[in-house]
Order: sequence, then C-alpha cells, then structure tokens
Amino acid sequence: MEHLESIIAEYGVYFVFLGTLLEGETVVIMAGFLSHQGLLNPLGVVGAAFLGSWVNDQGLFYIGRYFSGSRFVGKQKELPVFAKALGLIERNSTQFILAFRFLYGLRTVSPLALGVSSVPATRYLLLNTIAAAV
Repeated sequence: MEHLESIIAEYGVYFVFLGTLLEGETVVIMAGFLSHQGLLNPLGVVGAAFLGSWVNDQGLFYIGRYFSGSRFVGKQKELPVFAKALGLIERNSTQFILAFRFLYGLRTVSPLALGVSSVPATRYLLLNTIAAAV
C-alpha cells in the first residue's frame, strides 16, 4: 500500500491532468478526495484540473474550427445534441461558453459546435479561460 501511495503522491497531478482530458468530473472528485487524505497537493490538483479542462476545450474548439469537414466533426454534427448546442450558441454565445461545461450532455460537443460557429477564437479563448478557472 505504501508503494501505491508514493506513486499517487509523485504522479497524481499528472493523472489529474490526463484524466480531465477524458472524464473530468470523476477524476477531479477522486483527486479532491486524495487531496483531503493528504496524498495530493490541493493547489496542484486545482492547477492540473484547470489546465486539463482548458486544453481539452481549446483543442476541441480548434478541431471544430479548422477541421469542420472531417469525418469526426461530421459525425458530431449529425447528433441532435450538436444542433441543440448550436441553437444555444446563437441565442447567447457568452452565457453558453461560460456554462456549457456544467450542462449535462453538452460537455464534449459544445467546444466543437463553438468552433464551427462564428464565435471569434479570441473571444472563446478569454471566456473559456474564465470558465475553466471557475
């Protein structure tokens, strides 16, 4: 058990970063628990969670922006939730950018939809940074 704890203490924040690229909420909750147990540095967990979430959303935005004709983005465009995201973006893009990570079912397709939309990249960058920090 000591060996596992030393691995968690040494590499845990890296796993938090990688985990937030895939399944952020579950990883962050577990990291919070491990931080409470004294195995992970709380500031390291917060920083890794912020950075992982931010990198993921920025990457998906740019995939949507520059590869909108790709097979991957095309499949996402066919999903009903993609059309729902685009509709919400058109109504109020600022509120949507600040809130999509907290809306069930819209987490993954939203940055892609924002990339396909006419939202300027610099505006998305600023608002996504604020939302990831929250």
